[in-house]
Amino acid sequence: MTNKSPVPPKAPSTDTIIRQIVNHQGDERFFEYSGVEEHTALIIYNALQKCNEGRPYRCGWNSLLKVFSVVAMVTEIHEFPGSWMTSTLVDMGIAGFLTRQEATRDLLFLHSPKSSTFTGQYQASHKEPDYTIKPLHAILPTVVFETGWSESAARLREDMRLWLVGGRPAVQLVFLIKFKRSSNGRVGCFIEQFELDSNGDIRLIQAETVFPAPANAAQQTMAITKRQIWGAHLPAGQNPDASFDMSVDIFRDSARSYTTLYYLKTMKNCSAVNPIAQYNTEITMTGNVDIRATLAPKLSSDANIFLAGDTEFPNATARWSQYKSPGFTAVVEVATEGDVVETVISLTFVHEKVLTQSNGIQIKSKRLDSVNISDEGDIATCGGGIIGKTLVDAVESREANCMIVAGRCEITSLLGPGLGGGHGFLQGKDGLISDQFVSARIVLADGSIKGISADSGDPDLGWVIQGAGHNFGLVTSISVKIYDIEEGDVWSHRSYTFALDKAEPLYELVNKLWPDGTTPSHLTNFSFRMLKCPVVEPSYSQQFDDIGPTSIQSGSGPFNELSKMTGLDESAPASKKIGLSYIRFPVNVRNYNIKAQREAFDIFTSVTKENPEFAHFFFMSEG
Repeated sequence: MTNKSPVPPKAPSTDTIIRQIVNHQGDERFFEYSGVEEHTALIIYNALQKCNEGRPYRCGWNSLLKVFSVVAMVTEIHEFPGSWMTSTLVDMGIAGFLTRQEATRDLLFLHSPKSSTFTGQYQASHKEPDYTIKPLHAILPTVVFETGWSESAARLREDMRLWLVGGRPAVQLVFLIKFKRSSNGRVGCFIEQFELDSNGDIRLIQAETVFPAPANAAQQTMAITKRQIWGAHLPAGQNPDASFDMSVDIFRDSARSYTTLYYLKTMKNCSAVNPIAQYNTEITMTGNVDIRATLAPKLSSDANIFLAGDTEFPNATARWSQYKSPGFTAVVEVATEGDVVETVISLTFVHEKVLTQSNGIQIKSKRLDSVNISDEGDIATCGGGIIGKTLVDAVESREANCMIVAGRCEITSLLGPGLGGGHGFLQGKDGLISDQFVSARIVLADGSIKGISADSGDPDLGWVIQGAGHNFGLVTSISVKIYDIEEGDVWSHRSYTFALDKAEPLYELVNKLWPDGTTPSHLTNFSFRMLKCPVVEPSYSQQFDDIGPTSIQSGSGPFNELSKMTGLDESAPASKKIGLSYIRFPVNVRNYNIKAQREAFDIFTSVTKENPEFAHFFFMSEG
């Protein structure tokens, strides 16, 4: 701990600082200014938040050193800790180190939260770390991760001192992750772990090399204890010294994948038969990659590559919602599982349903749309890019009087919603889309292929794709259950429009009918749709009729017409990709707080009237 931090340049005027940072273009850069007082730091910080134009900044002000620092054009490298912890949390849950309640509710896992409640010589400092772990009711985090690409190792250690000394006794543990690019393009990386000892002095607990990978790479771990995770909020009866070994190799895999997003790629020791088997862990910056020349010869004849400027590129990157659209530079439209493997191994990659803010490659899987029905007619195996309607129609045409669990909207893919659970018309009767999974094939971040089934020997991966599947790889095929349509199955629907003054009686009735939020399996509370009924039963509909809706729409028909009956078919306006931004903030409740609903509606009405740009916003209540 004898390294001295470099002395940053004396701060120019406040306006000059802001202009220097805001006008910076290109790669990530670290700005640092000394002699900055607190009020000046706050002015700069607020200005950057107002004019960042979608460009992320990480800001900090050290009150002891009077140093204001900013990481401009933050890269995905700073997301490594979050990816590492996401994988580690799964392992902690499997091992029983953390319960589901602890991992999902009692502990908060936060990306770049701002902290400003430091004490002592660091009082009035504020800092935005890359990632933190914080008990629910704590003010400061207990575990902090700081990652450096453009910052020096010495500056990272000043950040570590700020957290451990200025954040005591709350902050228990600090991870420093430093990447360094040498003049020949090689990238090295190490992780350091720090805490305060019993005398209040900073102690280096452990240091591990990530790149180049050492001989014992697969065995590298860094321990974390319950005392370090919980601090003063340790649940009663738990052993504070119980520890969990975090795999450094999992971090290495995350780093290799994410650095690929930043135009880094592995260079040597790739065999022709299995390129991943000999992956070298040294990484080389490639700069501009000729994607067509590099990848096209390896793809199947039906695959396509679209670059920005190609006439097909706008259509290939069109999205249902344009809000925070990724800045893709190329689209690889794969046609086979082998295309997916080659793309993952060879180039920068990002899956169609994973967002990156700049310089990402989109793997578009719509051509993975095959459908095969088992001889028994109870299982459909389809490509990973299959659209819900395509699968429903294929099953119906090949297996008369059969149906499949898919999403409500015809244009969505099966796995888009399915890998996250997936709501649908049949959820009350047959479960979510993910409940239908029988087996799958998935390409992992290293390009390897995993087969997943009940007897595949990898139950953990099979479990996580039923709700968190977008995070673990690219699913190239999936097998799902098929259900018989019973004789006489008719679906009916009844949709209401109410004026705002009917909010209280409407939500009071919903609470009365379903006090715990659970509806009958044959009824969906979204409009009202019922199975095996030519009309919605009066025992439900009459009570809503009595409230006095301004309009009512109703009808009935077979299962495959439900999307059309409810305005969610492929030709409906709600299904079109027309350049609009849809922003949704879901809140899950078992029943409605009538007073809160009214207050929310009143605020919403006031804001939308005063701001015409919000005229098309709406509340959606689904059950």
